[in-house]
Amino acid sequence: MSGQRFPIHKALKTCPDENLGFMLLEQLEKVGEEMEELGACMEETDDHGVFINASGLMEEALDVIHAAEGVAYLLERMHPQVRMSDYVNYVIEKNKARGYYDA
Repeated sequence: MSGQRFPIHKALKTCPDENLGFMLLEQLEKVGEEMEELGACMEETDDHGVFINASGLMEEALDVIHAAEGVAYLLERMHPQVRMSDYVNYVIEKNKARGYYDA
């Protein structure tokens, strides 16, 4: 996989196997919370413009990625045949076929 990977949160690493489903639901909720924080970094102004907190957006965007990597980690633990690296490649190829990237 290309790009920086965040360390795995210790609560995810130490979660007993029998609690992985519950932990997955909690982690999905965390992704949602981080998405809300990301959205809060953009505010409509009185003149119908948008104020962008670039520093906050960067921080919260990376928090979303970190939380999503936690979901991927838990899925790999629950279903070892479902590897994040395989899916990163799949998503890249899918998006290439859609023309989302330069040739």
